[in-house]
Amino acid sequence: MVEKIDYLYINGDTSLTYIFLHGWGMDKNAFSKVVQKMNDNHAKILIDFLGFGKSGMPNEYYDTYEYAYQVFLLLKKLNVDNLVIVGHSFGGRVAIILSSIFHIKIYTLILSASAGLNRFSFAKTIKVFIYKIKKYLVSKKLISYKYLCNSGSVDYRKLDNTMKQIFIRVVNQDLSSLCNFIECKTLLVWDKKDKVTGYWIARKLNKIIGNS
Repeated sequence: MVEKIDYLYINGDTSLTYIFLHGWGMDKNAFSKVVQKMNDNHAKILIDFLGFGKSGMPNEYYDTYEYAYQVFLLLKKLNVDNLVIVGHSFGGRVAIILSSIFHIKIYTLILSASAGLNRFSFAKTIKVFIYKIKKYLVSKKLISYKYLCNSGSVDYRKLDNTMKQIFIRVVNQDLSSLCNFIECKTLLVWDKKDKVTGYWIARKLNKIIGNS
């Protein structure tokens, strides 16, 4: 079933269609200035992922694959093909899935500071361990809930309970195995100083995706 996804469709030459997938905590307006500066007459689609912008709320079982499936259903509904997919951060996760396991004709994939690859971090492991201890102590009413509210990233703390559960599933999904199946031309756009989606991701994607 296609969920309530709010999107902006810009008419143009449908021999090639751009679709822009925003990062977590953003909405379709994240790409508005980019689209305005594009000297291109092809059709363009800017979407709000479920839970962001003007789109409806996702079901509690959602993960990155379900987000990708909903975008796929929207593309089928709009009857568009031969895509340029532009994905930033979380949108990059969705773009990786769309370009690897869905039957879509993709002309080019553009990943901008894309998330999707995970690696072991001792510091992160300690943070998760401390959070679980706090959660246990809160459940036993041994400490105040406010100590739990201050845990996690800024993105995480802003979310309601449903979106928190989805966020946890999303960030823990490593998509590196799917990248082997991406055959389209792929452009990787990164800031070497990026502290959120580190430059190591770009280097690894460049090794895994053959035509990047």
